[in-house]
Amino acid sequence: MIQTSEKVILAYDGTPESEKAAIRTREVLGAHPDEELIVVTIVPCVGECEHTDEQISEQMAEAKEALKKKVKELTHLGYKAQGVVTEGDVVEILLNMVEYHQPKMLVIARADYESYSQHAIDSAADELSRKAACPVLIVT
Repeated sequence: MIQTSEKVILAYDGTPESEKAAIRTREVLGAHPDEELIVVTIVPCVGECEHTDEQISEQMAEAKEALKKKVKELTHLGYKAQGVVTEGDVVEILLNMVEYHQPKMLVIARADYESYSQHAIDSAADELSRKAACPVLIVT
């Protein structure tokens, strides 16, 4: 008999709003070591914004560091966590990840617009809730 683990995708960028989403994810899942958490950080404006290469590199480095800390924390709590840092359109990337991984849930945060990344996630929340092939938990 083949056993498959349940997957949850968590959109995370290190902001207080995404921290709330991470906490809510843990509350919903409880202590399930068989749950696989795919923690994704998306840098939405790489190649689309008027940033210098140095600013883009800095933004990616910060994203990788925040993600690394979160994955380490989740792993320490007993989850099978893996991190993915990518760049591009938030909706497109998350829909592609949902299609590929077929998770039981996608968790995102609705933001207060302090960061561009959170604004992009918030603007995408309604579209994701309509188009994703899994339930979408929007944490406010």
